[in-house]
Amino acid sequence: MGAFFGSVVLAVTLIIFIYAFVYVLENELLPELRRIADALEGKKSNSNLKKQPTINDTDDP
Repeated sequence: MGAFFGSVVLAVTLIIFIYAFVYVLENELLPELRRIADALEGKKSNSNLKKQPTINDTDDP
């Protein structure tokens, strides 16, 4: 019985570690790698896709 519970604890621990690794990979490493790749290609970063309008951006004279 002890071996069964030990293997269940090991499996749950591995699942948690794999989930944490994928979470960090998607949210921390991939955006940074995209910025590096864009910089190497000479592109501007897409961090803010849409420019926020300011008060002075009106077309009125």
